[in-house]
Amino acid sequence: MGSRVKEQRVLKTGLLGKREILLFGEVDTDTSKEVVKSLRLLGHKRKSITLWINSPGGDVTNGIAIIDSIRTIRSPVVTITIGEACSMTAFIFIVGDKRIITKNSIIMFHPISGGVNDDYISFTKDRIKGLEYIDKITNDILKKRTKLTKKEIEKARKGELWLTAEMALKKGVADSIL
Repeated sequence: MGSRVKEQRVLKTGLLGKREILLFGEVDTDTSKEVVKSLRLLGHKRKSITLWINSPGGDVTNGIAIIDSIRTIRSPVVTITIGEACSMTAFIFIVGDKRIITKNSIIMFHPISGGVNDDYISFTKDRIKGLEYIDKITNDILKKRTKLTKKEIEKARKGELWLTAEMALKKGVADSIL
């Protein structure tokens, strides 16, 4: 076994032993699989798990798999943004039972793209229905888990809503600043 692989295993084992999970980089199938697997492994106890986030976002359905895992395990999940939680990972951040953001971190919400950068009209009817369903899920999360105004939620759904740590705390997106 190479030294780098061994080092990664030692790091992962150490973090899991501390009940900590890292979500760094883009959310894709591999990242989601690792986070969900770790949540499931640790989630049977009532002892909290810390999910550290530094991510530009990523695939919506893989992000929803992480959100659903957080919601369905016994352990409370503390989410901590260190750097950025943008796009899909902003939603992962706000479903944490306790949400902490570091002083210089940022949060960004924007409309879902469904992995397509084309005009909305060019989507097929089935794709539109799927995207509308996911849009409803993310909109409901924003309404239930934040103090964002209707106007701010609309901005997050139609454009980009960037929040500093202080703004995130004020708007109920974060519970505290580290």
